[in-house]
Amino acid sequence: MKKKLRRGIIEIIFLLIIFYIFDPLLSFAIYFCFFHTYKHLNNLIKNVYLYLPNKTLILYSTLIFTIISWIGGIIVTIYFVQNLSLYESILKVIFIGLAALTLPHMLLVDLIYRKKFL
Repeated sequence: MKKKLRRGIIEIIFLLIIFYIFDPLLSFAIYFCFFHTYKHLNNLIKNVYLYLPNKTLILYSTLIFTIISWIGGIIVTIYFVQNLSLYESILKVIFIGLAALTLPHMLLVDLIYRKKFL
């Protein structure tokens, strides 16, 4: 319990520093892409691995879709950089990507995952 509490306090301090140094959009992007995603994937992997027999398929599927997403994001960022700064381009790609992925993610996690595994 103490280790979990200590980790939470360190995370809050780190996030406060990030939000102090960077503007709100970039700070949120850093939080969402690194903190939220790491915690969410860690939780999903622990639970899903308990129930799925073909762990290799899950791992490779996740890696393939992640690589495709990163390549797509890089291509779109390069396209946006023609008219915007790199900073604006990256923020647009992150937030458009989040908007595009939110509904399918919610459907998958809330309608399928939670009913089946929790």
